[in-house]
Amino acid sequence: MNVLRGFLIGLANLVPGVSGATMAVIVGVYERLIDAVANFVKLRFKREQIAFIVALGIGILAAILVGSAGMKHLLERSPAVAYAIFFGLVLGSIPKLRREISDLKLFHFAVGASLMLIFELLVHTVQLSGTYVLLTGIIAACAMILPGLSGSLVLLILGVYDDILDALVNLKLAIVLPFGIGVILGIALMAPQRCDAIIVLGGGVLKGPEGYELRPHTFKRLIEGVELAKTYNAFLIVSGGTLPGSSQQPEATIMAQLAQRFEVPNEKVLVDAESKNTYENAKNVAKIVKELNLKELVLVTSAVHMKRAKMSFEKFKVRVHPYPVDYLCDYGPVSWIDFVPTKESLEANMLALHEIVGLLWYRLKTR
Repeated sequence: MNVLRGFLIGLANLVPGVSGATMAVIVGVYERLIDAVANFVKLRFKREQIAFIVALGIGILAAILVGSAGMKHLLERSPAVAYAIFFGLVLGSIPKLRREISDLKLFHFAVGASLMLIFELLVHTVQLSGTYVLLTGIIAACAMILPGLSGSLVLLILGVYDDILDALVNLKLAIVLPFGIGVILGIALMAPQRCDAIIVLGGGVLKGPEGYELRPHTFKRLIEGVELAKTYNAFLIVSGGTLPGSSQQPEATIMAQLAQRFEVPNEKVLVDAESKNTYENAKNVAKIVKELNLKELVLVTSAVHMKRAKMSFEKFKVRVHPYPVDYLCDYGPVSWIDFVPTKESLEANMLALHEIVGLLWYRLKTR
């Protein structure tokens, strides 16, 4: 089945105006393909992904070998018909693109038209060398990965579409090899960042008239964490327990309930409701990620808290990508009003003092 899917993707890549990535979305393998590419670039090989890539690759290669001959024949016998078809496919995609890009401005169109003009001038001045073919392979591969963009159309714009087709049909290695290397480099450049889990640390709860709810700092952290988890289809790990001497509901439980209300699937939410401080956050979350073999981790917490949090995770040999939120500083221009005492500035100073003392204590504790 994956061979057939690859064959359809390969055929789509041959036709200017048709996106191979869009075809991958249609046949339902785009996300799986992108994830496999991301793992390959990072030299992480999984048996099922290798089998998937090989099957898909066989189909794509077969489509290119079979389809390139037919496309070359069409271009030689009926070039007007072929280019009319290409032009029609491009024109037909404009309304869909316009609907997807709601904030399209005249400036964007002008930039695109200018680039087209530059490429058109370059086509008549640049000779078909190995270096140029390599560059076109990189550019075409970048276009192939993005749904809606056609790699073949890019080759047509760059003036090498006919040459690449001819090289594929007649196996001209002087062109096929640099183009293939360029495609591999382009895919590596465009490989998306992979994320296994988003870690959100609690920052306190309070009891309101209708029960316990998250404090503003915790709520801001959770909202950002939820958006990241949904974007990357990653696990959401929420960490935070009950303070000593308190009978409150664990804040991780409240965060998990709220995350589900924000449409994060229940099976994607992992809860650590035992931690009472940042050190225990790191200790307990480290057990979760090691048990599930989660590697690419993003840590979400307040900016003022990030240094101590990251240091705690490093103590337990857990590498995280920091994603600070809930900034206390105003990065706008300074004015006289900034020197007037306010409750916000008092809170910011108290939090900063709390973190300084916490960092000193943790450094002494972990020696």
